[in-house]
Amino acid sequence: MDEPTAGLDPASQVSLLKLLKTWQLQSQRTILFVSHQMEDVAEYSDEVMVFHKGQLTGQFDPRTLFLEKEQLLMELGLSMPEPVQLLKLVAELSGQKIEVASCKERDIFDAVMPIWHSRGRQHG
Repeated sequence: MDEPTAGLDPASQVSLLKLLKTWQLQSQRTILFVSHQMEDVAEYSDEVMVFHKGQLTGQFDPRTLFLEKEQLLMELGLSMPEPVQLLKLVAELSGQKIEVASCKERDIFDAVMPIWHSRGRQHG
């Protein structure tokens, strides 16, 4: 699928991607989708193939791509998913290395929120 959520409102985008992910897991099928929306890639992909000018530049799991290959994304003009940006900001502000199981929004929020809340109590 090429940009399957293009033109959809945010709620419909999430609904379609959740539906596709559920179908993929239940049917044990592979779904290939093309997207420039890095939030969608981080949330719904098991594996990411990065292309530039028609050439494969790398193949990664989302966690590796977004947490270890930031320079590659910058060179290609691709944005970092907002939850990953939040993770990096909280890690920088707290001075802590924050481990996450994945780059899915829920995993990042679960790792960041206790640190963020404890930081607020220390400075409040």
